[in-house]
Amino acid sequence: MEQNYEAELAEQLITLESEVKGFAEGLPYWAKYIAEKILAGNDLSEEHINAAYSYLQEELKLKEETVKPDIVISNGTGGMGNYKPDLLFTKLTDVEGVNALTENQTIELSPKLTILYGANGSGKTGYVRLLKKAFYSKAPEDILKNVHIAAGHKDVKATFRFKSAGVETPLIYPDNQASSEFEQYAIFDGKSVIRHLDQRNEFEFRPAGLSFFGEFTKAVKLIEEKLNADVALKKSSNDFVDLFDGE
Repeated sequence: MEQNYEAELAEQLITLESEVKGFAEGLPYWAKYIAEKILAGNDLSEEHINAAYSYLQEELKLKEETVKPDIVISNGTGGMGNYKPDLLFTKLTDVEGVNALTENQTIELSPKLTILYGANGSGKTGYVRLLKKAFYSKAPEDILKNVHIAAGHKDVKATFRFKSAGVETPLIYPDNQASSEFEQYAIFDGKSVIRHLDQRNEFEFRPAGLSFFGEFTKAVKLIEEKLNADVALKKSSNDFVDLFDGE
């Protein structure tokens, strides 16, 4: 059942990627140039924007046409997000500065079900607060310092270990929180239930892969600004009205 779900999910991702690739293939050369850079995983630079604008000017017959290199749209996921359908959060280690949690503890997580239990004050809530800070949560909570000591508090820090394609990747919170692995997990607890029931929740759906359109739109706006600026520079004043009397 689990394998069928992963296969179906992978097929959906490939379909989305192929749809975006098809969209990029049908663009005019200047826009296709931008799409190729994004899908190859490049951060768009001023040089890329200027080159695309120059190609646009050639298309509009505002500049002499040049010999342009062929563009090959990548099948990669550089600009399609870094979603991993087989990603697993496998281990939490090296926790520091979280409530009164004892350091050097390791929590190993099962790919199916992991149950944490213990008496009141044993640290369950501390781990939940850490997870809600590192991952997405509808009801995030601040991580508290150890109230049992007056000084010498450490900064919050923990190592999250993820596994994908048989490779384990250790990421440190908060240093590596921008990594896409942290975006694939969410925490749902009792306080999240209250948030869902008592407060308005905006629906949000962001399929992996559609980030391409955000980057592409930004680039098009920058090119549009360049075009409008050039048009403004070439506008001449119209003083014909001064040559006539009356209306």
